[in-house]
Amino acid sequence: MHVGIFERRARRLREGRRASACGALLVAAAMNLPAVALAATGWRPAPWGARPSEPQVAVAGTADHGWAVATGGSVTWRREDADGTVERAVLEGVQDLAFGPGASLWIGTRSGLFRWEPGDRPRRRALRGDAGASEIRRIVGSDAGLLVATGAGAYWSTKGRIFQRLDGAGSVRGVEQVAFGAASESSDAFDGAGRRVLWLLGPVGFDRVEGLATDAGLRVLRRDRLPLPRPRSEAAAVDLVAGSDGASLVVLYPDALAVTDGPARAPVWQQYRPVLAPGALARRLAWSARGVFLATDRGLFRSDDPAARFERVGPEPGAQPCFDLDVSSGPDSGIALCRSGVHLQLVPAPRIARDGPITSPSDSLDGGPPILADPPVAVLRRRALAQAGLEPERDRALRSGLTRRGWWPELGLRFGADLDRDDRRFADQAFVSGDYRRLFDRTRDRTTGFEASVQLDWRLGEVAYPEDSVDLSRELRQVLALRDDLSDEIHQLYFERARIRARLASNGPFEPGEPTKLRLRAAELAAGLDAWTGGWLSEWQRDHAPPLSLPSSPNHGPEIRGPAVE
Repeated sequence: MHVGIFERRARRLREGRRASACGALLVAAAMNLPAVALAATGWRPAPWGARPSEPQVAVAGTADHGWAVATGGSVTWRREDADGTVERAVLEGVQDLAFGPGASLWIGTRSGLFRWEPGDRPRRRALRGDAGASEIRRIVGSDAGLLVATGAGAYWSTKGRIFQRLDGAGSVRGVEQVAFGAASESSDAFDGAGRRVLWLLGPVGFDRVEGLATDAGLRVLRRDRLPLPRPRSEAAAVDLVAGSDGASLVVLYPDALAVTDGPARAPVWQQYRPVLAPGALARRLAWSARGVFLATDRGLFRSDDPAARFERVGPEPGAQPCFDLDVSSGPDSGIALCRSGVHLQLVPAPRIARDGPITSPSDSLDGGPPILADPPVAVLRRRALAQAGLEPERDRALRSGLTRRGWWPELGLRFGADLDRDDRRFADQAFVSGDYRRLFDRTRDRTTGFEASVQLDWRLGEVAYPEDSVDLSRELRQVLALRDDLSDEIHQLYFERARIRARLASNGPFEPGEPTKLRLRAAELAAGLDAWTGGWLSEWQRDHAPPLSLPSSPNHGPEIRGPAVE
């Protein structure tokens, strides 16, 4: 069933991409711009004066490419107006940010909810309920409304003026994650505009609330209690993302994704474990027409679909811990909060010629040098592991040596020397022939002895239960983590070169100068692989380069072929 789910979702994503592209094409056509193809740019850092000692918490973006970022003790708001205004407010215990109705910035802290208007200071917004409502755990907002998860439950506001308490799952113990979207067109609950679907996830349950949004609040028309995708004894969910149709939902766990696209009363959960960097734990998820983005403690990853392969997003945000991301500010923009700061992604609008379709520049066909072939990825990985001293044979040798240690005797050598010396003198008197005589006697005894012994001690218990097996297991786990990190790096470099080669083989359409940039990027990736393998890749490419063809002539006989010369 999950194949049909993702076929429908992929079709909706393709339709969204076409609609966005057509709108941009019409705008560009009215401006009479020259023709090139649509191409996404990379993520670029946006400096905002962060303090290294402040923990980074959350980020939110606006439709005009403005953004706000929260740390543990402050909030910085950069507005993309004529002056590029940057404002900073000191707030303790910030936990989440969101832009709500009227371009207001809503700030959730441990001590309450704050609303920040342009040109003003953040002001406290009281919520009705018990004392638990002061702890704001999650905020989800857009022009359609604002949904807040607190320690006392969930609150909804359509215009940001009146907050309505929602009695949903876990309302007694608080709501931890929330999401909302537009209701499905096929819903039989009601008709008309302003239909909303709210998802409330608490520690004791999971609710789907469907209703009609009015200025006074949400008129609830249907409420469904849903089963949790995973048992409560496992790790808790870290994020919720609702689909634009109101029926689909993604529940993000630190190590898995749970997706449903079925009826509200009987959802069918499909769980996927994305292959990320070794040991990576997911923190936030964002889903737009450009794909699925995952912010993890090992970098930012992207995929076309939750069931597809996830890949790192660029060299900058893809190789450092990321804390939050937001792609809801517009169809052609994204923002991520990572360890080095804020990173923005902008997708430029395509430009259309006055009297012609999109064309490919001539240098994208066959004008540039070819990209040299690569050996199989398994050979590259083995060479890189051997260069770093992380080959699997080392682990087997260590384990085998530890088990054989019980057969190795402990050799003991003892040497001794016994030196004994006895030197005595005796004196005595004797009467001989009428006179006394004094007599002396002396004895000298010397004894010398040497001793040598060899001792062999076998500890046969080490054969079955080595004493250092726990230390060896810990060492092997650390080596395995290093091996996985290195393998992941090799795979990223290798398959990005393969994608560049496939892109150039497609013969366009290209941006002006894009083939040259792709070839330079391929050369950069090859240099990285060559460094990981200790120069082996360059030697392999030189030995396996295509032969150099020289034209034949009447004076020089037939065509001459030889190895390529660099």
